[in-house]
Amino acid sequence: MVKRIWFALAVLCVVASASFAADVSGLATDTRFDTNDPTKHPTGIMSIPKNEIRRIPDMIDKPESQIGMWIPMVEPEPVVRGFDNRIKDNVRIYRNTGTTASKYPFLVKVVSGPDAGKWFVYRNVKYHWVFEDAGEGEHSGGVNGTSGGDVWTPFYKASGAEKAVNYMRNIVNGTGDRTWDPKVYPNAHKKPFDSGISGTDDTKGSTVLQEVGMTLTYERAEVAPTGVTGDGYYGNADNGVIDTNTISPAQLNSEPTNWESKKLINATPEKFGLKSDLGGFTAVNRVYVEDYSAPSVKSTDVKIYRGNAGGFVDSVYDKSTNSWKKVQGILFETEDDNPNAVVTSDRLKASMNYECGNMDLYKLDNPAYDPDDPTSEPYIYFVYLPPTYKMTWNGSSWERVKISDNPPVFDDTVVYGPYVGPAKKAEEYDYYKNIDPIWSRRSAEEVEDYITNRYANAYSAKSLAPWARGLCYFILDERNSGLLKIKTLNSHVTGKKDKDGRPIDVNPEIDAMINEYKEMGERGKKAAADLAAFKAHLAANGKTDYNRFSYIEFKDGGRYCVGPIEFEKIAGIYEEKNVTVDGQEVKQATWMIPGPRVLLPKHFAVNSIEWDSTAGTRHSGEQMATDSQNFVLGNDGKWHRVNTAADAGVPLELQVAGTNSNFINKYGHEWMQKVPDLMFKVDMADCCGNTTNQVGFLKVNDSGEGSKPNCECTLSDANGNDHVVGVPADDQLDYGDKLIVKDPRTGEVSEYAQASSLQDNDLTTKEISINKSGEGLQPPIGSSLLSGDKVIYEDTRLNIAAHAWDNIDNFHKHRGISYYKMQIQELDANGNPTGKYELLEDENGNKDEKIERSIFDPPYNGRLSQFKPDLKFYHIFRNPGLYRVEYTVRDVPFDSQPNEQRLFFRVKVLDLKSDNRTIEDHQRRQ
Repeated sequence: MVKRIWFALAVLCVVASASFAADVSGLATDTRFDTNDPTKHPTGIMSIPKNEIRRIPDMIDKPESQIGMWIPMVEPEPVVRGFDNRIKDNVRIYRNTGTTASKYPFLVKVVSGPDAGKWFVYRNVKYHWVFEDAGEGEHSGGVNGTSGGDVWTPFYKASGAEKAVNYMRNIVNGTGDRTWDPKVYPNAHKKPFDSGISGTDDTKGSTVLQEVGMTLTYERAEVAPTGVTGDGYYGNADNGVIDTNTISPAQLNSEPTNWESKKLINATPEKFGLKSDLGGFTAVNRVYVEDYSAPSVKSTDVKIYRGNAGGFVDSVYDKSTNSWKKVQGILFETEDDNPNAVVTSDRLKASMNYECGNMDLYKLDNPAYDPDDPTSEPYIYFVYLPPTYKMTWNGSSWERVKISDNPPVFDDTVVYGPYVGPAKKAEEYDYYKNIDPIWSRRSAEEVEDYITNRYANAYSAKSLAPWARGLCYFILDERNSGLLKIKTLNSHVTGKKDKDGRPIDVNPEIDAMINEYKEMGERGKKAAADLAAFKAHLAANGKTDYNRFSYIEFKDGGRYCVGPIEFEKIAGIYEEKNVTVDGQEVKQATWMIPGPRVLLPKHFAVNSIEWDSTAGTRHSGEQMATDSQNFVLGNDGKWHRVNTAADAGVPLELQVAGTNSNFINKYGHEWMQKVPDLMFKVDMADCCGNTTNQVGFLKVNDSGEGSKPNCECTLSDANGNDHVVGVPADDQLDYGDKLIVKDPRTGEVSEYAQASSLQDNDLTTKEISINKSGEGLQPPIGSSLLSGDKVIYEDTRLNIAAHAWDNIDNFHKHRGISYYKMQIQELDANGNPTGKYELLEDENGNKDEKIERSIFDPPYNGRLSQFKPDLKFYHIFRNPGLYRVEYTVRDVPFDSQPNEQRLFFRVKVLDLKSDNRTIEDHQRRQ
């Protein structure tokens, strides 16, 4: 880093950047970004990605991959095709079967409005695109141009947008089709934008606004067709879904002569700075353009932190001693060349991303999902990091401060989530079909099936608080950028004020959303209820100093990126000072993110399972860190291995400690999808809003709260009597449900909220029931096997199935389980074990007192990918009496002992000659 040069550049950024970024500092916050709001403007323009121009994930280091697909949602008057991609009912579309059909395949009949009764045809229909600071060349901020086919149709193929990333990649590589419809205008936004916006906290950062405008010009002629048949067509305009050959026919056999040239000009928003040579715009928009120019910051080593599942960061890997040492949290440093930046400004800030798979995120049905729209996303993904217990640092570790014993009470004053984003099915499909080293070699059908299964196996969000779910729906309002929603909500809950000094209030928009969702069927009604709960939550809890909302997006490596999670500049977390380095004054800052601030999601305790020994050697996070940092640049300008003078001949792309792009260059297609546990990336911004990255890893030990595996058993007879026994996992409980545990010997009753019951599920020594919110206490789990109408009799053939899964990953075949054992022990009349076990027969015909499997035994020999924890067998109890089913499972061990769960429950087997059976048979005969 040459500090003097960087300082000059930093000053230049502040002076010059306003010339190529939309200056919205003079606009009210609630009017800056609504230029593409379909509730206010039924027609206009949109971009894919929606309102945010980002680089193709696997081409992060190529500026030319930062592409927007610009789509006009407007047609020549009086045809109306809006954001819903439907042709409005003021016109009827007819299929031209006359001699002019090649030039004018569709004829338009006006049925209402000023031109009612007239017929029109169109030619030279062009959409003229203008971009702020557009220009030719490598560093273009968007190249002006036109779209529109030589032959006009009122249709737009929205279904092609599902594979938009394919078209973007074709543009970069110069291969294949560039767009899916002539109306689409592909444009590379390659300019390294700098914000330079003063007085607008909600637009500073690594993305900035660019203004875009579109003007529609066309020629129109009135015609008089013949042979008109049928009522014509209006409705869905996606000609990739409908068959246009079924549209009512009409004939135009003569060339029109009365052509008139027209252009559609609408008013632009207040202080919209972009100008058009055509006299105005049909529609305008503001779009976020991602900024990839790096600032001057102090780089640090890639580090490995770790903590417990459902817990928090508590230690860091020390390379010098090859051991783990306790830490208070994640520590990193920055160095900025602008010593005049004040603490309260955004001129030096940091945020963190962490990356995980969609199966490790919670999911919700999207109430606005439209199955007829291929660009509509079916699910909303999010991570909700709940309040921690009150924590205190004792000098060597974090300790929980006990608040109460029964039930445990959480500290609701600090909330670290949720982080929200839509399922990105198109981007996932593109990654696995074209990039992933395994799935890219398989058929499209296999890839689609794989993605469908990933969706199905994502965790349901029903166990989370309704206000969090409501927030998810609110952020996912696609009228505007998801990033904008994040910033607006953060400003509201942290008590920020707008430029006029007024508090930022989102409640009116929340009320509008509540009313809107009520009309969207059952999904929408649930969303409306959640939004109402969220509004009540804000009213009850007031403001907080913590930015607790962030975003999720799909990234290279087949994973979702959660973030950016902004770090606060508060005492004990942030420190800065001005120092002189090499004769130049610079500002150095240190952020310490406390361990409890970096909560580790319970469902991402993968313990490096994807790095198992299936393929041979087992990799580790420590080795990955070593690979990334064992080279240094010597005074001779050559790369050397650490502690040696030998020339290593190492290319720059292997030096991954500084930037994310170099990291991907090294690990991209072989390692990125196999990152151990969580990879995190810290973005640090300088005075120009540019960012640079630091990469590290979070290893998750599967020994935290709620980390025991889950298991259940089903006993079925030929009469259709099914007994399902299993204590539900936290994510299976609805929000508000509680586990009630009773000790029959003492009568003591304990109540457990979610994520707080860590005991063995031994139903022979205690009664466990569910207190369902709003419904009350349910019968004890497994009680149907001791009494009731579905009792078991001797000499009855039973189908017994046992299932187990861990919090690690329920998508892989092994589901995080490495061992299981099934036994059935006879009990005496008082319920005490006798030591006598039933003889069991497994699926291979082997008979033993137990059925036992382990990944370390043949035929698995440590290969997790082939281990199936499902157990099915038949059994007949030959003698009446009491029995205990003993099902034991263990999760996958890594660097500690595996967690074990025991599911023990009683079975009462009745005598065939019992009075109960006689009465039952008599009742059946009646």
